Parts: sequence; structure tokens; C-alpha cells
Amino acid sequence: MPTGSFYRFLAENVARVASDDVVGGLFSDANGRQSALAPEYYVALILLRYHDDVSYQVASERAQYDGRWRMVLGKPPTSIPTPIVSAASLQEFEDLLRRRGRHDALLQRTITMARENGVLPREVTTAQDSTPITGRGAVKDTYNLLGDGLRRLLRSLAKVQGEKPLAVAERYGVGELFRRSTKAAAGIDWSSPDARRGFLQRLVETAEAVIARASQDASNVGIEPAVASAIAIIRKVIEQDVERHKDGTVSIRIGVAPDRLISIHDPEMRRGHKSQSEPFEGYKLHHTAEVTSGIVMAIEVTGANVHDSVPSEPMAERAEQSSGCIVEKVIGDAAYGTEANRVAHDEVGRILVAKLPRPRPTARFSKQHFKIDLQQNTVTCPSGNTTAEFTRVRRRRKHDDDPADRELMQRFSFDARVCGGCTARAQCVPNGEKKRRVDVGPNEKLLQDARQYALDPQFQADRTARQMAERTVARFVQLGARQARVRGRAKVAAQMTIIAALVNLTRLHKLAVHADRIPWPVAV
Repeated sequence: MPTGSFYRFLAENVARVASDDVVGGLFSDANGRQSALAPEYYVALILLRYHDDVSYQVASERAQYDGRWRMVLGKPPTSIPTPIVSAASLQEFEDLLRRRGRHDALLQRTITMARENGVLPREVTTAQDSTPITGRGAVKDTYNLLGDGLRRLLRSLAKVQGEKPLAVAERYGVGELFRRSTKAAAGIDWSSPDARRGFLQRLVETAEAVIARASQDASNVGIEPAVASAIAIIRKVIEQDVERHKDGTVSIRIGVAPDRLISIHDPEMRRGHKSQSEPFEGYKLHHTAEVTSGIVMAIEVTGANVHDSVPSEPMAERAEQSSGCIVEKVIGDAAYGTEANRVAHDEVGRILVAKLPRPRPTARFSKQHFKIDLQQNTVTCPSGNTTAEFTRVRRRRKHDDDPADRELMQRFSFDARVCGGCTARAQCVPNGEKKRRVDVGPNEKLLQDARQYALDPQFQADRTARQMAERTVARFVQLGARQARVRGRAKVAAQMTIIAALVNLTRLHKLAVHADRIPWPVAV
């Protein structure tokens, strides 16, 4: 293999990558597994599978016939090719990595290698970004969600009771629904609103009757976890998608419920938006990368509807824990510039560089048009009028906030007589109001500092450094991160963690190739 090949780099460093904390005890006598191939080579095969973007079957074949893969596994390419590992064994091993939490150890190992070789300094600046992951679960409408939910419940009951699913369905009186698709079993004119409402009514009543009977049948022994999970899913679909009326009828709810469940096959999938016109269904991959080397220091997989700023501070904290470095600065785009995220980073002494979210467009002056003097505790309007009059009010962030926990803010009020005679009144005072009010929260200083820093030349330098996050996203996408290969957030997170480890190894490989610029003691 050529000197600059990633395959050669992996072959020379496989023992360092798959260290004891990654593979130790995986093939112990306790799990009864025997293999002629050492566990570190299984890790190498998993990494090569993602690197070359191939299936388990193709990976098994390449391990046998591809000279580069055989060299990584310590098999001379000139020898007679013999079967090395089956596709099933390779898939089994990857599942074992996930179940034992060793995929996290693998990512941790690549970060440790970067630190040991001087790639990560003691104090680092990081960039954060996110990218959508298309889920594998089928996304369906309310009728099919209810039908699929019922089938899932019946299969769970059948497994617990030791019967065939169809037999359980017949006993519960829903055999027709189980034998055919949900809409085929309806037998209605789908162009008729009354027919659709009638079928929805029957579906909801059937679901509730099956849940009631299943709960009654399990009253003595308790409901099994799989059955309880299926019941919870059906109830969530009814709660989020169905509106009940006083006369007992139901209809499809107008609007979209928060955190709406969109798939029975993968209940943790959610709908998100890359932009207002580009929705996607699945998950979202968040990552934190060091801006000079591009080493991924932490990742997080969330539902597609989770805002980018939510995992920002926890990721930075984990990046410090995994690397032993101090994250001095986090750079993100405008999505990371929320007030809550600024406060979270500021509380631990970390700098957050991100544009402030743009205020909603309005014909009237926004808060940014007013000069807020925090030292004098005054507010000056665009026409030059100043007020120091304020009252303290509690800021409400969510509908379910406890009033006692809401933050106090100052509500400054201008004199109604001044506002009444002002030439800019139409651009400033809301309709129906006599005077203008401006709310100043407890974190106004952070927001003012962010606006001031946006005018500093260093801000543009930081924005340029953030491009490393975009390049890292591109590398994730090249390695298959845009498509989930499995169902369930935990399994998708394991897939993304392995890809993140591979991203780091390819970065370290490039640094090793350019060792004249960055010293790199390659393992033997």
C-alpha cells in the first residue's frame, strides 16, 4: 500500500485505535463467543465498512479478497484468500459495541490519540453545527398511525401470551384490521369528509376498547414493558392528532402538536426543518469540533425538532471531559445565539460567538432601536426621549412555567403625554396603547456585548474559523451520516458516534501525511 494511504495508517495504528477500553472483554468466556479474528480487527472492519460505505456482506467479501483490507487485518494479500468473517458476525459485533457502550469508548480513543500526539492544545476554540438525519421509520398520516399502533400492540400481546398475532387480533375483534392495511380495511369513499370522520371515530373507539381489554387482561400480572410502550404510543397519537367534541365525536385536530409522533416503526423520529421550505423526518446530528484540526470532540443525536442551541452547552462540557482540554470559545451560527444558550455558556465562563437571532420584521420600532443604558438604568427612544420609570414583572417563557421560577425583568414606560405628541408615534406605539413600553431582561448585558462584538474585526475571524464545522458536516455526509441505517435514537447515535470516530481518524491520517508541518509519532 502507498505510504499516504488511509488503509496503511489504520493497519499501523489498529492496536492504538481498538485499545483495551474499546474491545476488552467483548469476547470473554462469559458471552460464550469464539472467533478466529481478534476483536481489534473487527473494529477495523467496522471502520472500513463506513469508510468505503458498503454493506456487511460486501465488507465480508472485501475482508477476504481486497488486498488493502487484508493488509489492515494482518493477512498477506499474496496468500490464498480464505473466509475471514461473515456478514452476520460483523453485524453482531457492531450491535455488541452499541450494547456495551464501546462506540463511545472508540470515539474517546480517537480524541485521546489526538491529544497524545499534540493535535489538541490545552485550551481550544471549537465550532458547533448540526445536520439532518433521515430516519428509517415510515412516516404516515393519523389513520395509518393508529392502525400501525394497534398492530404493534397486538403483536406485543401475542408475544407475551405465546399466541399468533392474528389469533389475538381475532379474539380482540380486530382481525380484519390486522389482515389488511388500515385504509383498505376502512372500505369508505375517501373523498367524503363525513366518511373519513366516521372511520376515524371507529378507529379511536377500537383503539380505546383494545387498550381497555389489554389492561384488564393484565390486571393480575401487570402490563409487560412492550405492551405498555405500545399503549403509550397509541394514546400519544390520539392525544396529538385527534380533537374530541362535546357530543362524543372526534375529528382530525387542526394544527401540529408540539413534539408530534410521526412514525410507529420509529417512535423517536420527529419532523424538523433545514429551512422553512425544506422539512425532513428523522433526527438531527449536532457536533463540536476543534477549529484548527477539525477533531470531533463531542456529538449529540436528537429528534429533528430540537433547536440547535439546546445541546450546545452540554456538548461543550462533554468535549472538555473527553479531551481534558478547556473549551475557551464556542463558535456557532445564528441558531446558537439565543439568550438561553449565551447564559448557559457564560455561567461556566465560556465565550459564545454567534449572531443574535434577527427580530421579527415589524412596521414599528423594535427594541434594538432604543438605547438601553444599564449603568444609568434608563432607556432612550429613537426620538431622543429618555425614561427611568419602570416596574418589575415576571417574564414568562413557557405556558407551563412555574410563576415562582420566572425571571424578573424591568418594564420601562415612557410618558403617555410625550408619546401622544411624538411625530414618530405611528412607528412606535402599538395600536390601542397610549405609550411605549420596553422590557429589559436580566441578561441584557450579554446581549449588548454580543452586538458590540459583532462590530469587532475578531468577530469576522471567528466566523471564518467556524467554516471548520461546515467542512466537518460535509465529511459526516460523505461517510453516510445523512441516512440512518437503524431505528431508534440510541442506535442512530451509535452509528453517528462510529462515523465521528472515523472522521477523527481520517483527520489524524492527514496530519500524519503532513508530518513536516505537525509532528506525528506514528505507531509501529
